[in-house]
Amino acid sequence: MKEENVNTWIYILKKFGWYLLIIILIIFGLFLSMDYMTVNTLVKDSFLLRAKVVMQGEDESELTNVFSKTFLQNDAKLDSTIYNDYNISNFIYDMEVGFTFIFPWQNEVKVIATERVSYVEGEPTASDTSSSEDEDGEVPEWQDGIYRITLIRSDGNWKITEMETIKLLDKEEPITQASPIPSESADPNVSPSASSSVSPSPSSTQ
Repeated sequence: MKEENVNTWIYILKKFGWYLLIIILIIFGLFLSMDYMTVNTLVKDSFLLRAKVVMQGEDESELTNVFSKTFLQNDAKLDSTIYNDYNISNFIYDMEVGFTFIFPWQNEVKVIATERVSYVEGEPTASDTSSSEDEDGEVPEWQDGIYRITLIRSDGNWKITEMETIKLLDKEEPITQASPIPSESADPNVSPSASSSVSPSPSSTQ
């Protein structure tokens, strides 16, 4: 009788142990997913803001909330004046961030991201129409690329601290053609949610 009771308790404990392990794995997986989604969203939103600053003259001070001081001081894109002679009215931006496991105890993570700007719409400024960098007045293309991006977590908040170029990409055929000509349409196989079309806010100044 005692042996049967012992076996029963062993069976119950084993069952309980498996259920407990499953619950722990589910909770652990949720933490991994939450951290990855946080980093994914931060990287996409931060580099979109960076593109707005470079091309449309958005307020650069907002970048300090998501980029480290060292990153901003060494960012060649922010120092570029290639778009200074243009009024950029619209652009289509896309940033794809590769998946990586981010554990709750990690304070540094590296992700691989592909940045593309498939379309830029604008015109030379009125004061510089005759001396724009492109003789035809065409807006300069954004350099696409694949990058290794480093983020560091401090006081519970992530900041982008480094961006290493893995490969610069040539321009492909536009996935989405944001053209004023009504007869041209986007590729039906591409979801419009994959990229961001950006126009300047009324308060933006060039």
